Amino acid sequence: MIWHEDAELGRHARRACNLALLRSALIGALLREGALNLSALTQRYASHPAAALRFLHASHPRP
Repeated sequence: MIWHEDAELGRHARRACNLALLRSALIGALLREGALNLSALTQRYASHPAAALRFLHASHPRP
């Protein structure tokens, strides 16, 4: 709920799905990096979405 996926279900179902997918990808990447406090990190990235996207991009570099 930190990313407010449920708030987007009414008018923008795709947006809600995209938020949920981004949150899941972020949690997976944080776990691979060895993050210990997922709650604090997901809250931080929820308030700084550009930083979350940069982290995801950096954790999956393209060849």
